[in-house]
Amino acid sequence: GYFRAPAYKRVDVGLSYALLSPLKEGENRYGFLKNFKSIWLGVDVFNLLDISNVSSYYWVTDVNNLQYAVPNYLTRRQFNVRLSVDF
Repeated sequence: GYFRAPAYKRVDVGLSYALLSPLKEGENRYGFLKNFKSIWLGVDVFNLLDISNVSSYYWVTDVNNLQYAVPNYLTRRQFNVRLSVDF
Protein backbone atom coordinates (compact mmCIF):
# COMPACT_ATOMS: atom_id res chain seq x y z
CA GLY A 1 0.00 0.00 0.00
CA TYR A 2 2.99 2.40 -0.08
CA PHE A 3 2.39 3.54 -3.68
CA ARG A 4 -1.36 3.61 -3.38
CA ALA A 5 -2.82 6.51 -5.37
CA PRO A 6 -4.62 9.23 -3.38
CA ALA A 7 -8.34 9.82 -3.79
CA TYR A 8 -9.42 11.38 -7.09
CA LYS A 9 -10.80 14.89 -6.57
CA ARG A 10 -12.15 17.18 -9.24
CA VAL A 11 -14.64 20.01 -9.77
CA ASP A 12 -16.08 20.84 -13.22
CA VAL A 13 -18.25 23.85 -14.05
CA GLY A 14 -20.16 24.56 -17.24
CA LEU A 15 -22.47 27.29 -18.46
CA SER A 16 -24.58 27.58 -21.61
CA TYR A 17 -26.35 30.59 -23.07
CA ALA A 18 -28.89 30.65 -25.91
CA LEU A 19 -27.81 33.31 -28.39
CA LEU A 20 -30.79 32.43 -30.59
CA SER A 21 -33.64 30.45 -29.04
CA PRO A 22 -35.91 28.10 -31.01
CA LEU A 23 -38.94 29.78 -32.55
CA LYS A 24 -42.24 29.62 -30.73
CA GLU A 25 -45.45 29.04 -32.61
CA GLY A 26 -46.38 32.08 -34.70
CA GLU A 27 -42.94 33.75 -34.57
CA ASN A 28 -40.85 34.58 -37.63
CA ARG A 29 -37.25 35.57 -38.22
CA TYR A 30 -35.98 37.81 -40.97
CA GLY A 31 -32.72 38.24 -42.81
CA PHE A 32 -29.68 36.06 -42.17
CA LEU A 33 -31.02 34.56 -38.91
CA LYS A 34 -34.05 32.92 -40.56
CA ASN A 35 -31.77 30.03 -41.64
CA PHE A 36 -31.00 28.99 -38.04
CA LYS A 37 -33.18 27.11 -35.55
CA SER A 38 -31.00 27.88 -32.53
CA ILE A 39 -27.49 29.01 -31.57
CA TRP A 40 -25.92 28.15 -28.19
CA LEU A 41 -22.66 29.34 -26.64
CA GLY A 42 -21.11 27.19 -23.91
CA VAL A 43 -18.13 27.60 -21.58
CA ASP A 44 -16.67 24.81 -19.43
CA VAL A 45 -13.86 24.76 -16.89
CA PHE A 46 -12.56 21.26 -16.15
CA ASN A 47 -10.63 20.62 -12.91
CA LEU A 48 -11.55 24.07 -11.60
CA LEU A 49 -9.42 23.73 -8.45
CA ASP A 50 -6.36 22.63 -10.49
CA ILE A 51 -5.83 19.49 -8.40
CA SER A 52 -2.98 17.23 -9.51
CA ASN A 53 -4.58 13.75 -9.62
CA VAL A 54 -2.54 10.55 -9.98
CA SER A 55 -4.15 7.93 -12.24
CA SER A 56 -1.50 5.20 -11.88
CA TYR A 57 2.22 4.59 -11.51
CA TYR A 58 4.70 3.74 -14.25
CA TRP A 59 7.38 1.42 -12.92
CA VAL A 60 10.92 2.09 -14.13
CA THR A 61 13.84 -0.29 -13.53
CA ASP A 62 17.41 1.03 -13.49
CA VAL A 63 20.67 -0.82 -14.36
CA ASN A 64 21.01 -2.06 -10.75
CA ASN A 65 17.58 -3.72 -11.00
CA LEU A 66 15.99 -1.21 -8.60
CA GLN A 67 12.42 -0.20 -9.37
CA TYR A 68 11.04 3.32 -9.07
CA ALA A 69 7.40 4.40 -9.24
CA VAL A 70 6.82 7.41 -11.49
CA PRO A 71 3.29 8.83 -11.13
CA ASN A 72 1.08 9.40 -14.18
CA TYR A 73 -0.75 12.67 -13.60
CA LEU A 74 -4.09 13.48 -15.18
CA THR A 75 -4.69 16.77 -16.96
CA ARG A 76 -4.64 20.00 -14.99
CA ARG A 77 -7.16 22.82 -15.43
CA GLN A 78 -8.63 23.11 -18.93
CA PHE A 79 -10.99 25.62 -20.52
CA ASN A 80 -13.47 24.71 -23.23
CA VAL A 81 -15.62 27.02 -25.37
CA ARG A 82 -18.21 25.64 -27.76
CA LEU A 83 -20.69 27.03 -30.24
CA SER A 84 -23.65 24.85 -31.25
CA VAL A 85 -25.70 25.81 -34.30
CA ASP A 86 -28.90 24.04 -35.41
CA PHE A 87 -30.10 24.61 -38.99
